[in-house]
Amino acid sequence: LKTNGPESGTSFTMLPDVSSNQLVMPLDDSDRELLLTCVPGFTSNAQKNEGDFPDQKRLVKALNFEKTDRIPTLDGRGAGKRVMESALGHSVRRAADGLNILAEDTVEFARQMGIDAVACDFSWQTGPLAYDPEGDLAAQARQAFPAPALSNELSMLENLLNAAQGSGVGVYARFSGFVENTFRTIVPSEAGLDLEGLFLRHDSLEKLMDMLVKHQGRAMRAVCDRFGRGLCFISVQDDALGCPDLLAGPDLFQNMIAPRLARMITPAREHGLRVALDTQASGANLELALPALIKAGIGIIQFTNPDVDALEHLAQAWHGKVVMMGGLPVSKLGQLSRAEIDEQLSRHAQKFSKKTG
Repeated sequence: LKTNGPESGTSFTMLPDVSSNQLVMPLDDSDRELLLTCVPGFTSNAQKNEGDFPDQKRLVKALNFEKTDRIPTLDGRGAGKRVMESALGHSVRRAADGLNILAEDTVEFARQMGIDAVACDFSWQTGPLAYDPEGDLAAQARQAFPAPALSNELSMLENLLNAAQGSGVGVYARFSGFVENTFRTIVPSEAGLDLEGLFLRHDSLEKLMDMLVKHQGRAMRAVCDRFGRGLCFISVQDDALGCPDLLAGPDLFQNMIAPRLARMITPAREHGLRVALDTQASGANLELALPALIKAGIGIIQFTNPDVDALEHLAQAWHGKVVMMGGLPVSKLGQLSRAEIDEQLSRHAQKFSKKTG
C-alpha cells in the first residue's frame, strides 16, 4: 500500500507515525481499489453478506480441521495506520500508554474488514547490544532492555477481550520468541559464522535464551491462567527459527532450540490451547523442522510472506497434523495488476478451501 514514510509496525505496538503530520490521510482511489481487492471484508457501500463478517467460531473450526463457510482471515503483522484510518473514518486512537492502539479501534477495524481474530502482543526485545563474548549477556540484556511490565500487558489483553465481546472478532495472544532475540546480540562481523560453532564458543548465548524462555513462559502462564478460555490460540513469533544455518545442523535445532520451545509453550498446552509458530521461514527450511516442532507442541504454522506453492505442498503433506496459515505474499502486490491479484486470490482460495486446516 502507498505510504509517504516508514511502514507502521504491528497493530498493538505501533510507534507514532512520523510519515506525515496529518491526523487522517485517506487513501486515494488506487489505494482504495487495492484494499477492495486484497481484504475480503472491505467494502465501500455494497451490502455485506453473512460471510463478510468476522466469526471467531469459524477460526476455531478451521484450527480443528473442520469445514468452514469461508477461509478464516487474520491480520497477522498489522495493517498499518493509513489503512486502519481509511476503514475507520477517523484517526487511530491510542490507549492510555500512548503507544498501543485503543482496543475498540482495533476490534472495529477487524469487524469492518471481516478479520476473524486479532493479536495481542507480549513482546520483550533485548537487542542489539555491543556483544562481549566474555561478559554475562543475559545480565547485560536485562539491564539495557528491561522486561515490560506484565501487569500492563495483561491489562491490554483484558481491554481487547472486553472490546471484542459480541463483535464476532476473536483474540489470540502472541509472544516474542527467544531465537531471533538472541541472534540480535551477535555483532555483524560474526553474522556469517556457522551458528553451531557460535553457540559452542559462547555459552552466554544459551543463558540469554534461557532467560527469555523463562520470562515468556511465565507471562504465558499468567495469560493462560487468567484469560485462556477467551483466547482462540497462542502464537510464538520468531522469524529466526527458519534460518537455514539453524536447521543445517540437526543437533543444534533438536537439542538446543526445540526443547526450549517446548518448555516455553507448556502453559498453553496444559490449558488445551493450540500453539502457532509465526515465522518467515521458507517452505524447505520449515519442512526440515516440522517433525521437531510438532513434537515440541506446535500445531499451527503462520507464514508471514509465504511461497504459495510451498504452502500448498506443506498443507497436503502435513494435513491433519498441522494447520497452515498464509496468503498472497505482500511483495507481489506491487508487481501485479488488480485483475491478476483477483485471479490469484480466487485461485488460491478455491484451492485451499477444498481441504480443512
